[in-house]
Amino acid sequence: MDDNSNIIHVKFDKDFYYHKAMEKMREQNYAYAESLFEKALELSPDDFVIIPPYAECLVECNKNIKAEELMYDQIVKEQFVSDYYFYLSQLFMKTNEPNKAFLFGLMYVVIEDDQDYFDEMIQMFEVSYSDQTIVEEEAEKFVIQHIFQYLFSHGRLNESVTYIERQRKEMLEDKHIMNLQAMALLYNGKYADAEHILKSILDENPSDIYALCHMTLLLYNTEQMERFNHYLSRLSKLHPINDEESFKLGVVLSYLSKYEASNQLLVPLLKKTQANMPQLHHSLSYNYYNLGYEDEAKKHWQKFESGIQYHNQLSPWKIDEIKNTLDSHILPLLKNEDYRYRIYGIFLLGKVKQRELVMSQDLWEILENLPDYERLYITYKFQDLHLNKLGFIDKGMNLINESVYQKYGKELFVAWIEHAEMLIADNQSIEEIEHYVAASVYIYLKMLNIKVSKKDMQKTFDISLYRLNKALHALVSI
Repeated sequence: MDDNSNIIHVKFDKDFYYHKAMEKMREQNYAYAESLFEKALELSPDDFVIIPPYAECLVECNKNIKAEELMYDQIVKEQFVSDYYFYLSQLFMKTNEPNKAFLFGLMYVVIEDDQDYFDEMIQMFEVSYSDQTIVEEEAEKFVIQHIFQYLFSHGRLNESVTYIERQRKEMLEDKHIMNLQAMALLYNGKYADAEHILKSILDENPSDIYALCHMTLLLYNTEQMERFNHYLSRLSKLHPINDEESFKLGVVLSYLSKYEASNQLLVPLLKKTQANMPQLHHSLSYNYYNLGYEDEAKKHWQKFESGIQYHNQLSPWKIDEIKNTLDSHILPLLKNEDYRYRIYGIFLLGKVKQRELVMSQDLWEILENLPDYERLYITYKFQDLHLNKLGFIDKGMNLINESVYQKYGKELFVAWIEHAEMLIADNQSIEEIEHYVAASVYIYLKMLNIKVSKKDMQKTFDISLYRLNKALHALVSI
């Protein structure tokens, strides 16, 4: 036996990757250091020792946004909040964003009472003020809004609500923060809570452009059309007084399909700071597409996607594609008098990704009014109900859909449904399925005089000749 007593076994844990990353940072090999930090953080996701130098490394790699968001996530989790305010202040100094550097730094100063850092910032940024309390409150509002927008723009709606709700009482009474809270509640479908907040804002200031936009969206989403039209009329008469208001109104008008009016507000912002906001390009993409400028729409959609890590949005042309599939292919099947075609229509509906985003009210009503058998299949497909017999039919359709024979279309699937029901009625064992599907496809194609061999079926469905012949015998004997 070999003597392994002198072999040193390295433990590849988070400490190993962290120390190796720090070594590469000292060598200014930032790309390699980044990969090592990433591995360390995977093993210890909220590690305060790892995150600050990792963020510094990301900045050296020109990945400033990723570095910011790394620390925003920790603040949202309430981990070492004041420390991350300080590190963000330092980061923004390095990336030459003095306003953010001062405001995040001020949040650190307020929590830690670090007068030395405050004096340093005052001197560095040449800030003058008459009331420090007011400046501190403005910093707090800015940071709350900034982190909220980060969460909201990344589709983290529940977290955005929670983040706002845990702010101190004085902040929750600020009209800008109230509007953010109402918007988050609105997009989470909590309409009553959102409307309560918006009413309180508008009672005090009937011309608050943000509250008017949010109330109009709320009425649109809840189909209160008389009130919606009234508020839409009010929106059309508004004249934004700054870029932020133009942005808000332009985005809302785009959502409400007022594409030309939206463009008039949003296009000038491409030369302003809002040009870096993904939502601007999202709205412009929809505007241009619906106004007939598809190339321009695709350019803005690309900018939208490059500016955001996660989203569940569909491009306007993808929405049209899905709508066409639903209206032209699936809806006629669901309306067919033969229930087998309706079953196949439900099967196809289950294959449409993000269908909920584009399904029309008519389609929902058709699904809700289908007979019990089809509704049972809907429950199986979309609510994971375990059903042996419908499961047998569904698995067979999946096998056909994944094969080269799916090109023969709906009649092949309907033939399988009929064969499957015959096998079930004849009390055949349905624990295994491939040979029955192969036999059904074989019989259907032979009936159409399409050239196909048993070897083709064996290869496609990975079954033996014995099992195929057994399934064929079962079907033709019923």
